[in-house]
Amino acid sequence: DVVEPDGQPNAAGVPIGTLQSNIGYHLALAYYLRGEWARAAEVAQREMTAANNDDRRVSMAHWLYLALRRSGRDADAARAVSALRRPLHVVENQSYEQLIRLYLGERSSAALASQLAEGAASSSDASLAYGVANWHWVSGRHDEAVRQWRALVASGQWGAFGTIAAEADLARLRHETAR
Repeated sequence: DVVEPDGQPNAAGVPIGTLQSNIGYHLALAYYLRGEWARAAEVAQREMTAANNDDRRVSMAHWLYLALRRSGRDADAARAVSALRRPLHVVENQSYEQLIRLYLGERSSAALASQLAEGAASSSDASLAYGVANWHWVSGRHDEAVRQWRALVASGQWGAFGTIAAEADLARLRHETAR
């Protein structure tokens, strides 16, 4: 495996991923976007176990948590993020870290949403917005989740993974409603 230089270097100038870890991240994300929760969780768990820095850990823990929650494995999801109940050294994935704090009960969805009062202005904001919206979904607040997913899709961050995930969820809902 080789370090993969970042297209946009972080403030520390330290690459956080490798070629293989980035492939694993995107594979887990692809399964998640397809609604293949079990496969997404399997890849995310493997990548989280292999992670050698907190940036990789929080990004993989985020998608692992979401995949497990979406598949109804709430206790497994709680266990997946419990190891991150400690001080973390995150260089660039602060949105994922904040979402992990939400999943651990250390932050509120309202506090995170207040950071997004102006909408998703960046791909990092889109990740945070999607995580908060999905938190509402898995907590049974489906109308609020759908409202936030729609706002995220309208935000203009079309290439951000959070926006793409919101589009996938809305498409899944339209498909289920049409049946």
